[in-house]
Amino acid sequence: MACQPISPRVARVCVLVCTILAIGGAACSGQAVAPTPVVAPTATPVAHGPMSVRAGKVGVLGEAGELLAHSQGYFAQQELTVEFVNVDPSTVVAALTSGQIDVAGLGVEASVFNAIQRGVNLRIVAALAASEHLIDSGKIRTYADLKGLNIGIPGPASSAEYLVARTMEAGGLALSDAHLVVLNFPAMVAGLGTQAIDLAVLAEPLATVAVQNGSGVKWKGIADVVPGFQQTVVAYNPQFAAQRDLATRWMKAYLRGVRDYNDAFRKNVHRPQTVEILAGALSIKPTLFDGMGFMHIHPDGKVNLASMEDVMRWYVKMGYLSSPVDVARSVDPSFAEAAVTELGPYQ
Repeated sequence: MACQPISPRVARVCVLVCTILAIGGAACSGQAVAPTPVVAPTATPVAHGPMSVRAGKVGVLGEAGELLAHSQGYFAQQELTVEFVNVDPSTVVAALTSGQIDVAGLGVEASVFNAIQRGVNLRIVAALAASEHLIDSGKIRTYADLKGLNIGIPGPASSAEYLVARTMEAGGLALSDAHLVVLNFPAMVAGLGTQAIDLAVLAEPLATVAVQNGSGVKWKGIADVVPGFQQTVVAYNPQFAAQRDLATRWMKAYLRGVRDYNDAFRKNVHRPQTVEILAGALSIKPTLFDGMGFMHIHPDGKVNLASMEDVMRWYVKMGYLSSPVDVARSVDPSFAEAAVTELGPYQ
C-alpha cells in the first residue's frame, strides 16, 4: 500500500500499536524458539485440471497466508490458479456477495452482519489477521487524553470504530467524547502531517512506514485493550463454498501459507526468505519488517466466535444493526477442519 510523503514539519507522534489477533493470543515477536516438526501433507489426487479462484486483495500484512501460499506454489500444487483482485476494504463485502470475487479477507464490520441478516449466505471459514495502529500527534499519555481529539478511521460502523470505542472506555470515556473523521489510510498519514487529525487507525505496513519517516513511535498492542480480538476473517461466497472440493483445496494451500508465516515470525524459521517474499508481494522494503509487530494468525484457521459476537452486540447497541445475528450459523469451520485432517495440526 503506497504511503503519501509526510511533511518534515510533522510534530512527534505516538503510535498505539493495535496488532490484530486472529484469535485470543498475544502478538508474536521475532524471538527464536524451537522449530515445529513439519507434518507432510497427505497427497490427495485431483481429478480435474487447474481451476481459477478470484481472491480479493487489499495489500496489507494480514494477507500474508495467501501471499505466501501463492509465492510458494501451494495453490498450484492444489491445481488452483489464483487471480488476486484489488479491492477497497469498504467495498469488499459487496464484491464478495455479488460474485465478483470468490474469497476474501473481511473485517468484522457491521456490513457483514447486515448482509447475514438479509439472508446472504456468506460463509466465514477461517481466521485472518491484520495489523493496525492508532497514531497520535504527541497529545496522548493516558487513555483519558483521547477526549476531544480528532480520530481518523477507515469507515464508520467498523471494527476500527469498535476498537476506538473500547480504547476510550479504558479511559472512562464514551465514543461521543471524540470526533471521528473517515479517511483512507494514505489520507490519514497526510492528515497527521498537517495535524488535521490527532489520531489515526493505520494498517501495517503503512504504520511502520510512518514510524520510519519520523512520525511517531509504537505504544500499546491491541491485546492490552481487547484481548483475543477477532477483527478479520476469511469468507467464501455461497457459490464458491458450494464447490467443496475446490474450496477445501484452497483452504489447504492457504493454511500452509499461514504456517510458513508463523514459522518465520514466531519461530524464526526461514524468516529472511519469508520477509523477501512478503516485501515483494507488498511492494515494500524488506527493512520495514525489522520494525513491525507480528500478530498471531491461527495456523489451523480457528475463528474466535466469542469475539465476533461481542462486536456484533456492540453494533446492535450503536444502532448499526437492527437486531442480533446468530453469528455461529455463518461460521463454517468444516473447510479448515478438513484441511487440518490432511495437513495435521500445527504444533
